[in-house]
Amino acid sequence: MVQKLRVIVRVDLDTGSASIKVLGKLDGHTLIGLYSLIRRTSSITPGLTVEVDLRRAAAEPAALADLHETCAAGHLPARVDPRLSDCRLLVLEPNLDGSAVQLSA
Repeated sequence: MVQKLRVIVRVDLDTGSASIKVLGKLDGHTLIGLYSLIRRTSSITPGLTVEVDLRRAAAEPAALADLHETCAAGHLPARVDPRLSDCRLLVLEPNLDGSAVQLSA
């Protein structure tokens, strides 16, 4: 059975930020869909910071590691964005005690 992500996207043009709240299971397949959503969201206006909130999602370690690499690189993978446009990405993930850990590029 194919897993689907449920997302809520909020954009605040006044602050130059967007938030993508993710529910469901993040794995190699759903990560590509999330990257596409991040690309579309960040293209709304130049310099937009996109916060990806995974605090209520389950994530496979490989998918989370890929997301961390993307965050550090400052652009989405070439398979999603061949132009390698700048992407200001901030990731919130759950800690073992339930508090959030913030990762940013």
